[in-house]
Amino acid sequence: NARAAIRRAIKKELLPKVDTLICKNCHREKAVHYHHHNGYDKEHQLDVIPVCQECHLILDGFREA
Repeated sequence: NARAAIRRAIKKELLPKVDTLICKNCHREKAVHYHHHNGYDKEHQLDVIPVCQECHLILDGFREA
């Protein structure tokens, strides 16, 4: 599970807590999620970017930019 891998990585301090980061998409808002931009396959589970709620919806195709 990709989300569980992210939680473990944060706990082990391999990734920072997402709410301490700025969105890598818009560079304006505080990040609230990690976005798996290369998919959820095991080899990409930690290949993520921090994004704000709005950008995450856009990147996942639920909203238009």
